[in-house]
Amino acid sequence: MRFSKFLAAACVLLCGSVQAQSILYGISFSGSDGQSTLHRINLANGVASAVGPIGFERCGAMDASPTGVLFAACERSDGSDTPVLITIDIVTGAGTEVGPTGMTGAVGDLSFRPSDGVLFAYDATNDPTHSIFTVNTTTGAATEVGDTTLSFAGGNGMAFSAGGTLYQSQFTVGPNSDLNTINTTTGAATLVAQIPGITGRFSAMDANPDTGVMYAALNEGGGGGGPNSLVTLDPTGPSATVLGATVNGLDAIAFGPLPPPPAPIPAANLGGLLVILLGVLLTGWVMVRSRD
Repeated sequence: MRFSKFLAAACVLLCGSVQAQSILYGISFSGSDGQSTLHRINLANGVASAVGPIGFERCGAMDASPTGVLFAACERSDGSDTPVLITIDIVTGAGTEVGPTGMTGAVGDLSFRPSDGVLFAYDATNDPTHSIFTVNTTTGAATEVGDTTLSFAGGNGMAFSAGGTLYQSQFTVGPNSDLNTINTTTGAATLVAQIPGITGRFSAMDANPDTGVMYAALNEGGGGGGPNSLVTLDPTGPSATVLGATVNGLDAIAFGPLPPPPAPIPAANLGGLLVILLGVLLTGWVMVRSRD
């Protein structure tokens, strides 16, 4: 081993490896008044690691703003079931209310339009059809864009692609889930095709800003209980690939910023770490010299 290679290995060991710029977050809950929990989700296998309780009920929609703020649509936990827009602390999972949406029921999904950062919401309530709204991220107030003409369907995941197309998925007559595009001016939905092999429903969707790949939360159980899986979704086919089982009750996903790094090492401890590093480098140098 040459000394330069030894130095590089030591740097990787102490400094860590280069990471992606974003991470996949998810929200789970159970039941119509279920308390919500924030998770981080492994993109390779779908495994979810709990971050912490959000403090709101039925958080069924989430997306990150262009500035990296994680927003979600939930209900207050005061017994009123008031639909509200909140922000979520990615370190603790704690939610902070922005304001009431003014919508009559749950939100199926949220998605920020890449071109201008406008937040869109899919109304999960049949009245008798679903509608598309824009949401004010300062007040939480929602404004109706238009009627999708879709009705009485499960799933209702929605996300903008990297190219700016708004996709939505629902399960209607089967045998597979539908994939639709949504007109952001009128709200009208257009069927793309059914997704082969998918008999469950997609409760949430989001595109990875680092790669453009679309991910979705697949629920194959009744009443939101699961089992749940993480999948990649190719809208051009369309087709879906199951990556692995995830937490039951997963009803919202979003790519957001990485958690902040740990607090700086105190100066006294930093000095000790430098001594250790110098010792490691000196040992490596001696080993290299002894072989020459």
